[in-house]
Amino acid sequence: MRIIDLDNKQEQIPKNNFIALGNFDGIHIAHASILKNLVKKSKELGFNSSILVFKEHTLNSFSVPEPKLLTTLEEKLNIIERFDIDQVFLVSFETIKTMESNIFIEEFLIKFLDVKGIFVGFDYRFGKMAKGNIEDLKKYDNSGLINLWVEDSIQHDKETISSTLIKELIESNQLKLAEELLGRFYFLTGVVVKGKKLGSQLGFPTANIQLAANYVLPSEGVYYTELIVDGESYKAATSLGVNITLNEKVPKIEAHILNFDRQIYGETVKIRFIHKLRDMVKFNNLDELTSQVKEDIANVEMLENKFNNKSV
Repeated sequence: MRIIDLDNKQEQIPKNNFIALGNFDGIHIAHASILKNLVKKSKELGFNSSILVFKEHTLNSFSVPEPKLLTTLEEKLNIIERFDIDQVFLVSFETIKTMESNIFIEEFLIKFLDVKGIFVGFDYRFGKMAKGNIEDLKKYDNSGLINLWVEDSIQHDKETISSTLIKELIESNQLKLAEELLGRFYFLTGVVVKGKKLGSQLGFPTANIQLAANYVLPSEGVYYTELIVDGESYKAATSLGVNITLNEKVPKIEAHILNFDRQIYGETVKIRFIHKLRDMVKFNNLDELTSQVKEDIANVEMLENKFNNKSV
């Protein structure tokens, strides 16, 4: 898969391209349907399969809180590559956000990128202030300037599958269903940083994980999780949130990795929240905390058989 940075004026643009358009936030199963159709039609008709990907979330350009992410840009590109797409057109949203909808189609897509076919979801919008819509695209299709394929909505339990729905499921701890709608395991990338080493003092060393992005997270609590370290899968009892027993103020992720005794400070790991064990609790003393951690570990060991679905 070739990655073409459109902000680099030296890049050569291939001719005869079909292109998928959208935010593709999380690349869920509805997105996958668009991309599979794109690749299928491109191969059948002899065009390059392409996707337009923004370097940042579109909401970053507006005065709103920092958006919660389902993937980093690197993770999104890795997922896209699995679909056997020929090329990614990578661009900053700032480059095109002020384009009127007709300029985006006629000048940017048709003239600049030599787009011959467009693949979108049913609710796709484009152009300045998102004024362009499917009906506008159909006019170009009817005039013969482009070919247009519009993917219908995909439903789950009478709800349209969307990134918003999946984020709500994760935040409400419906993790299994969220992964089903994503079509893959939901992993977060982070770096192991040094902590207070209280876990080691209690006999339960933890990996303190600093996430690489402002990911969508489940609610605070203790979880049965999977960690990927150097390509190997491990199970862990992981706390997510503020340690109220120690009167801490800053939320963090601390994972006690089962059957693991390596030093991994500074290493990049991936973590997947599988099942919530309990809420965060304020204990009266460290003995109570130690007893509960032992119970958490025992529950992880028990659940490992129930959730026997390692990703690697």
